[in-house]
Amino acid sequence: MKKILALTSLTLLIGGWASALVTSEPIEEAPRVGVMVTIERIGNIMFTFLIFVAAVILIIAGVLFVTAAGSETSITRARNMFLYALLGIILAIIAKGLVVLLRGYLGGPTLPGI
Repeated sequence: MKKILALTSLTLLIGGWASALVTSEPIEEAPRVGVMVTIERIGNIMFTFLIFVAAVILIIAGVLFVTAAGSETSITRARNMFLYALLGIILAIIAKGLVVLLRGYLGGPTLPGI
């Protein structure tokens, strides 16, 4: 008898919970995102990834430079890595700034989210 009572209580509890999930109100659709917003998000992800990779390359170049032990080839390799990583960071920042300038020139919002 206790098993039947427990099973009935559990069934009513689950049934009540399930009926609370079913409502007569329509489910809201996800907000639609424009193509430009999607392109901007992809660009932001690529920018973040580029900065991360450049920082890792700077660290590797620093370790190579410190552990070169006077070897001219290792020192030259470390300097080139350092130079190209800095050049990549500078170009990424210029590209990001150029997008903001063009947006302002064309009359769009100059800062994302505004």
